[in-house]
Amino acid sequence: VNVLGLFNTLRTFVPVLVKQPVQSAIITASLAGVSPGFWGPYGTSKLAALGMAEALYQELQLIQENSVSVLALCPGVVNTDLQESSAKFTAHHSKVDSNRGGAAQDDGFSHLAENVNNLFQ
Repeated sequence: VNVLGLFNTLRTFVPVLVKQPVQSAIITASLAGVSPGFWGPYGTSKLAALGMAEALYQELQLIQENSVSVLALCPGVVNTDLQESSAKFTAHHSKVDSNRGGAAQDDGFSHLAENVNNLFQ
C-alpha cells in the first residue's frame, strides 16, 4: 500500500494535476523513511515515498514551464493501536512456533514492537 498505492494514485492524478492553475502534490511519508534501517520494511516503504516525491518534482519541472509544488510530509511516531496490535501479533506467532515443538523464531521485529510499545508507557 505504501509504495504501489502511492504509485497508482500519482499515476491517476498527475495528468489532472498538470492541467490545474495551481499545482501542488502532497505525499505523506514518515520520519521512518529518513532512517529506514530502524523501521525495517515500513521505513523502506516510506523511503520509497520520499523518492517518488523527489522524482515527481524533478520530472514535472522538466515538462512544466511554471513551478510545481511537491511536498513530502514526514510525521514522527503517532500513538495508535498499530503498536499494540503488532506486539500481540508477534507474541502470538512466537507462541505458535514454540507449540510446534521448536524454539520460538525471532523474526527480527520482536524487539522493535517492544521498543515502540515502550514509547507509549
